[in-house]
Amino acid sequence: MSSGWDSAMVRLAYRGTGWSDAGEEQALGSLLPLAPGTRVLDLGVGGGRTTAILAEGSASYLGLDITPAMIEDARSRYPGVDLRVGDAAHLEALGDGAFDLIVFSLNGLDCLGHEDRERFFAECARLLAPGGVLQFSSHNLDGPSYGERPSLQDVRERLAKPGLAAKAEAVIGGGPRLVLAHRHYRRHSSQQAHGDGWAMAPLRAHEFRFACHFATLPEVRRSVTRAGLVVEAIWGSSGTPIPLDATTHEDAFAQFLCRKP
Repeated sequence: MSSGWDSAMVRLAYRGTGWSDAGEEQALGSLLPLAPGTRVLDLGVGGGRTTAILAEGSASYLGLDITPAMIEDARSRYPGVDLRVGDAAHLEALGDGAFDLIVFSLNGLDCLGHEDRERFFAECARLLAPGGVLQFSSHNLDGPSYGERPSLQDVRERLAKPGLAAKAEAVIGGGPRLVLAHRHYRRHSSQQAHGDGWAMAPLRAHEFRFACHFATLPEVRRSVTRAGLVVEAIWGSSGTPIPLDATTHEDAFAQFLCRKP
């Protein structure tokens, strides 16, 4: 599902710094500073946002992204760091128990199809050393992002931003972006699929450029448990802790912290 990730618009969005959301700050922040000897596998690194957070202080760091252009961006920002083109759906070349921390940030996991997602959790259980941690985020099937369609709302939100430059950009770029969103939405509507507690559907981000996986809390827990991992903590994207036995939440996505026994 790499098509579209190498566009200039998307690459620019993934060259950011800092936390992606308040939930990530809680989840990853709870692991920092990294324990001595921590070996990190960082998936979907994009332009290197999480590289800045995780590479320093790790005993070893490997960052992967499926898009060569993204890896080029990350390497230009962090020369000397081990950053490679790699697919999270195909981690077979990496050794058993080779990592103490695996991170798949910014809902990168949701770019995998349902079957690849299930295999990914099983691979993480293989790759993690005993006591190792998997931290990832996942779109909420019960949240506001599922089922969205292209509308003038995007233009209205840009118009509401402060500053004359932002308003001018909304007026000039709003129409073309809406046309682009409709085009992408129609293209990816054919990829829609539904299962027990999950669905594949177009995602509003990046003008509906991608179809993504959405899941309920119970479905995510089932997937993690089937792989032999244990969910230790959950936060909504707002930063609010979510009880481990919750069946639903209102945020667009949630951050999960899981451990290999």
